[in-house]
Amino acid sequence: MSGTEIAYEGNPVHCDCFLRPLLRHFTGQLQLSPTYEKITCASPPHLEGKQLYTLPEELLICPANVNTTRLLDKLDGDFSVLPDLRFREFNVRNHMLKLKWRVMKQNDIADTSVFIRDSKNPLHIVYQITLPYFKRTLEVDLKAIKSKDMPVKSYHVCLVSKTSRNGVRKFYPEQCRELDGSSATGDISKVNNCLLLLALIVYVSL
Repeated sequence: MSGTEIAYEGNPVHCDCFLRPLLRHFTGQLQLSPTYEKITCASPPHLEGKQLYTLPEELLICPANVNTTRLLDKLDGDFSVLPDLRFREFNVRNHMLKLKWRVMKQNDIADTSVFIRDSKNPLHIVYQITLPYFKRTLEVDLKAIKSKDMPVKSYHVCLVSKTSRNGVRKFYPEQCRELDGSSATGDISKVNNCLLLLALIVYVSL
């Protein structure tokens, strides 16, 4: 309820994935109450004594088992790790790809790089462009990149954020989509992700 404050003082806090929504609430405040700044983790051991609001979401993890999955499915809220960017629109019409996205975090996020890559060979990037922070829409003429031996459906479209110093930030699978727009590529392999990140680092350094 609006205006309600919850006191955590004196309660041992277990810092796992179930606290990610609370952490986002804390980091979204212009000025966090000193009461909430003092909340520290009692467990797991590697986070003991750490202030909750200072932790990255990636450190708030839950055991990968059936019971955890079932519980997460029953609860309202987004307990997965929040990506830097999230698609708002992903449409293909008359050979034109139209994209819109939003910035999800208040971290050091500056420009956005948009890549279209071969889904079977992530190092083969057929289109790339870097846009300033304030520009979050893009239209791409697919006729310019489509070839007879590489159908459009074999592509991935990926968004990757950069820091204010032009460094490449962490890559999240949710920031890629199949070009046909049928589904998010949440099942992109870790090997492919590493290859894409390597390609991005090489591209930025050029």
